[in-house]
Amino acid sequence: MVERLCVENVAPEIAEPELDRLFARFGPVNWTVVVRDPETLASRGIAVVEMDDGAERAAAELDGAELAGQILIVARMERSPKSRLEYGRGPHDGVHGKHIHHH
Repeated sequence: MVERLCVENVAPEIAEPELDRLFARFGPVNWTVVVRDPETLASRGIAVVEMDDGAERAAAELDGAELAGQILIVARMERSPKSRLEYGRGPHDGVHGKHIHHH
């Protein structure tokens, strides 16, 4: 089952390849994204990791673990079955015309 993990308190110098390697110890990693400031590209200290298998074990093992001098906060991202990403086209649709609506 595909699951996403939210990783907080990520050190600024940590990029996707380091997180891929760390989480791959627990199962296959589909993708990893470090959230960055759109103008400076500086890390905001948060990442999302998607895994097919092993996410629960990764969250249990890595929550509270140290990486590059920072204590990681790792939690499963809960997804409501009714939540979905919708694409809008109006003037208030935000960056790239995408909006997330929770129904």
